Amino acid sequence: MPRRKAPKKWGKLVVFLIVISSIIVLVNRDNSATPKNSTQSSLIKVIEEKIAPNSPPKFSQNSASLFVPYWTLGASGKAYQLPKTAFPSNLETVLYFGIAPTTTGIDKTESGFNNLSDFSQQPAFLVIRMTDEAIISSILNHPEAQSTIIGETIALTKQYGFQGIVLDLEHSVLPTAEVIQQITDLVGNFSEKTRSENLAFAMTLYGDTLYRQRPYDLKQLDNSVDEFLIMAYDFHKSYGEPGPNFPLNKGSLYGYDFKTMIEQFSAAIAPEKLTVIFGLYGYDWSVDSQNRPLKPAKSLTLNQIRGKFLTECQFSPCTVYRDDLSAETSARYTDNTGQKHVVWFEDSTSVAEKVLFLNSKGIQKIGYWAWGYY
Repeated sequence: MPRRKAPKKWGKLVVFLIVISSIIVLVNRDNSATPKNSTQSSLIKVIEEKIAPNSPPKFSQNSASLFVPYWTLGASGKAYQLPKTAFPSNLETVLYFGIAPTTTGIDKTESGFNNLSDFSQQPAFLVIRMTDEAIISSILNHPEAQSTIIGETIALTKQYGFQGIVLDLEHSVLPTAEVIQQITDLVGNFSEKTRSENLAFAMTLYGDTLYRQRPYDLKQLDNSVDEFLIMAYDFHKSYGEPGPNFPLNKGSLYGYDFKTMIEQFSAAIAPEKLTVIFGLYGYDWSVDSQNRPLKPAKSLTLNQIRGKFLTECQFSPCTVYRDDLSAETSARYTDNTGQKHVVWFEDSTSVAEKVLFLNSKGIQKIGYWAWGYY
């Protein structure tokens, strides 16, 4: 009975394994007699990388992360905890927020840098806060400044034992081709140098990136970023009209919603690379008789909201209700001067409804802004 021939793909694999085994044997046999030449060393390096790739750490599935702002730091070594009703309930990573750049490198005079020594939680990521529009524009136009910032950030990440870097690049400008390319180049360069040090590289993105056409090319950025942290808050801005932090459903009121946002991001980026960040806070707008804002809203942490409105409302008249459309809660009250106010905020109940939707879309990683707010 004739013997069956192995399929071609298996034959190739067998040949490859035989060749690799022969090379390893020859290298090992000659190693004791002669030093490795450059070709042998390069070949061994390639073989080792194929067998045991040295990849940076990543955000774990079915886990939660927590931003810890520098201004909330207390005693060194604090064990940070998620909100009691958080799901998933396992805190995987804390994100130290963070250090800030100038046009000449990391700012070593401000509190974010100076408080680094008070932060010792592990595992953790170091956030670089790029939120000043003028400084961002200058940095994007000066590659030498970028190189200095990247080098100093990586050095601090290694010095303080962080697992990786989160680039918080919040640039609210017109999405011109030039700016989009500048951001893509900066992220690519930052990522390449970070990954070469076996560190993970993550990036925050506005929740309304695709709705308001922010200057980010997701397809290009996806090639450089290990994890995208989607900031699912601030859809209604402090300087804009009163409304939910990020409504679950838009209906005919809100123009955009959480569900549409997730659908769009999932179409552009693999769901396993997405972490959705919830903001446990709200805004308090002073409004006129038609609920139009009179000035920028004041931000309130969930702790402050709980004390003012949820345990017992401190004002009269005062109405607190949950909006079924957005899933978030609103309070309407008049203060002691007779001024009307509208408050909207995210809480554990609205987060739970949104997490159910995330799970239905295969997204299992969430995070919270921020420690000290709840």
